[in-house]
Amino acid sequence: MWRSPQQPMPPPWECQLNPFLEHRSIGATPLYFDIGRETTGIIFGEPQRTIPIDDGDRAQPATFPLVTEMRIRAVADDSSPNFPWPITVRNTRGVTCQDIFSAIYRNFQEFVTSREYEGWSARRRQQCARAYHVRVQTVNAWNPERPIPWNDGLRRIDYMGDRVLFRGLEPSPNRDPSWIMFVGPA
Repeated sequence: MWRSPQQPMPPPWECQLNPFLEHRSIGATPLYFDIGRETTGIIFGEPQRTIPIDDGDRAQPATFPLVTEMRIRAVADDSSPNFPWPITVRNTRGVTCQDIFSAIYRNFQEFVTSREYEGWSARRRQQCARAYHVRVQTVNAWNPERPIPWNDGLRRIDYMGDRVLFRGLEPSPNRDPSWIMFVGPA
């Protein structure tokens, strides 16, 4: 259903989420999406199948009815009281699954500022350092001839530690106009 820009958007709890984006608390997710890797690597189901999603799958609406904006303001089970980098996804023609995938990926590719880093606990800093080293060592797994980018810098994806697999979205439990993102270990 098309909405004009003048019509108010339905709140998340009144939207039906695309099955590709639905959170499932147990079992395999419909897609294998490592939020730290390019969205071209998204495949169906488990990584053993390696069937990439196609452009038609990516172009599907994220919700029904269509919305022109979605805000992801929290990550489930994050120990931080407030997720530091909320994600806003906009598309005047209606937010698509690819819009969601791209916004999540871009958000976590941003570099961490020194001020953000200094505000973290020692435990979070250690977790990020471990994740950083794993990331730079495996970034070229598909192209071993490329040099390892040892001086890449700390990125937001490192904040997530090993919890980099997209497990879906749900409306915020606070009944505000936002979504919560679920992630799981790689």
